Amino acid sequence: MPLKNTQKMKNLRNVVEDIVFDDVPAKTNPASLKREVEERYAFVQSVFAKIVEQAKSQPVRIKNFGTFFVYKGKPTARNPRTGEIVKVKEPLSLKVKMSTKANKEINRS
Repeated sequence: MPLKNTQKMKNLRNVVEDIVFDDVPAKTNPASLKREVEERYAFVQSVFAKIVEQAKSQPVRIKNFGTFFVYKGKPTARNPRTGEIVKVKEPLSLKVKMSTKANKEINRS
């Protein structure tokens, strides 16, 4: 059974956590362990920042992972109290379309 989008995002979050926390060398010094985790987290953050920056102009494809693109929402909204249509700033959100291979891998677990 395919996963819903919220489940996919939770699994994507788990992938990021795996990159940051898995295989951290067992060090006795808590300061060096903290530094190692912070360095990995900074690396993941910088990668995603670059993806977001590039996705604003064109879709970013990562082979066997997915395609990142910016979704532009509707520039109008409705006032729920009056029903009046109002103009709003065009909402932007980053979307991910998982590749077939990544989707199968996530659904397998």
